Amino acid sequence: VTVWQESDKFWITQTVRVQFDESTGLERYSGCFNIDPTVTHNKRKIYNSFHENAEKGVFGYCKEKRQWILFKNEGDTSLIHPCNVARDNQLAHSDTTDYFDIYSAADTSWFSASGTPLDMYFFESEDNGVDLQKTCGSFLNNGKCDLFLNTLGHRYDGGDCCASTCNHANCGRGDGIGIFGSNEIQGISFHYCVDPSLVPMTIFLNKVSSSRDPDVVDVTTVQLEDFYFAHGVDFWTETPVGAFFNVDCDGANILSVYIDDSMEKRPETIFVEDGAHCEVSVSNITDTNNDWDNTPIWWVNYTIFHGNDTVNEIISGFSGHQDMISFQRIPDCYFKTLIDYINISTAYTAQTHFTDALFWLINDDSDYSRCNDPFLIERFALSSIYFAAPALPASVALLSDTTELEISEHSEENVWISTDHQCRWENIVCNNGSVESLTVRY
Repeated sequence: VTVWQESDKFWITQTVRVQFDESTGLERYSGCFNIDPTVTHNKRKIYNSFHENAEKGVFGYCKEKRQWILFKNEGDTSLIHPCNVARDNQLAHSDTTDYFDIYSAADTSWFSASGTPLDMYFFESEDNGVDLQKTCGSFLNNGKCDLFLNTLGHRYDGGDCCASTCNHANCGRGDGIGIFGSNEIQGISFHYCVDPSLVPMTIFLNKVSSSRDPDVVDVTTVQLEDFYFAHGVDFWTETPVGAFFNVDCDGANILSVYIDDSMEKRPETIFVEDGAHCEVSVSNITDTNNDWDNTPIWWVNYTIFHGNDTVNEIISGFSGHQDMISFQRIPDCYFKTLIDYINISTAYTAQTHFTDALFWLINDDSDYSRCNDPFLIERFALSSIYFAAPALPASVALLSDTTELEISEHSEENVWISTDHQCRWENIVCNNGSVESLTVRY
């Protein structure tokens, strides 16, 4: 067995891949390390970092310490013995091990040069690391979504595959082909986002039409004739330029693409944080002068839906009327907790005191309006009563010689809901945290 362990032909890992957590300060040393068959220390090979790794390092074995050591690559590694590496150049080391193959150290604890335990892991291999070599050019947390890293174990490529978890300038740029079913127009999207902590919304393009709408643009017959002679194209049928369609949620760019009429009647599902605040902006002019013969642009009529289908509408927009809309996605847990009072199909569109109360709850930053609060239904009921008759007026008087009522502006004293616990609201009497009575003063 000892002879086999010392041989290059048996039990020798060709490539090892390691990932350091950001908290270690060594994340830039993450990546592949390939065996150097020309250098041996203590009958063990050394492993040099892959040339595309952000920082260069070397794994080597020190027999005196019985440890594998990761140290900085600052020159000819064949001349540097792992046991003689200066402390300032040491990055990490394994727990004690006597095995000849570095992969055996993957199952041991690893420590920083100062002895602090490190949050790190080695990639599994079924072929002495050979199977890892074809993906050495892919990295976690670099802004590019790599599908083989898009798993829970790799934290969904370090967050690269979803908009809300990607923190680089190039996020989503490699996934833009295929937005709204178009394989010809590129943009920014996150088609491969599978993080289960995020929730879906669906955008549907109801209609894509030219800004040269006869009901909007006022032109004369002479102008139409002059336009044709000048441009050689019919004014009404000239192909519009693409409209820039952009979705931002909680400060993250979720989707960006230029819209044309080939995308009409097409859906696109995006993934956001539960309860996200979003803005949709669509360019709708090509010249601020607003001349009659400005280059036409596609106007977009669209609807945003709650979920991964086109059933429950959140909001609709038409870029011909406004270039931006904003909304908040209601967290799913409220629909579960308030299932007997709120219908998801009308939660966004119905104008009732129930929906007013719901949006008040989800925008209340206190802990008392969260889904897991045992008295949430009670708080919802009280706030619904308030919005059914908000802030009763301070005084009501019948004007002389008329049948009209004079209603003075209500005072702040009549606002009886707040971010405090409901048992602290004015006119509320509680027992063991539950409301017993409510008194409303007229």
